[in-house]
Amino acid sequence: TAFGVAAVHEIKIWADGRTYDLAKCHQSLYDFGYGQPDCKVYPYWEGTQPVQVGGLQAKALVLSRPAKALVLVTDFAEGGEVTLTVDTKRLGLKGSFEAKDAETGEPLPVEQGKVRFALRKHDFRMIVLE
Repeated sequence: TAFGVAAVHEIKIWADGRTYDLAKCHQSLYDFGYGQPDCKVYPYWEGTQPVQVGGLQAKALVLSRPAKALVLVTDFAEGGEVTLTVDTKRLGLKGSFEAKDAETGEPLPVEQGKVRFALRKHDFRMIVLE
């Protein structure tokens, strides 16, 4: 929960030896390219995200690099089924992109430019789009 709430606001919580899971979460963002010159960041508060989150009370941080994106979604209520509506043109993705969980590699269903997945109460997920 702490990582999801902080990361969606671009607040860095640094891991120490006792917080291995936190370090893995940060590593997923940096492995994607977060902080690199070609990584465009779309915070939710700017209102210009190329991915819209529907289905529950959640906020997202969208990272975009050439031909791929990472969407970090954090639930701020009771959880539920998430629908991400993806603007493939703005993200430079193919119309038939694939989605997977960044931490587990689990493929997620994509239909008509929308990705659907479950999100638990106050949890987060990082989804890679390619």
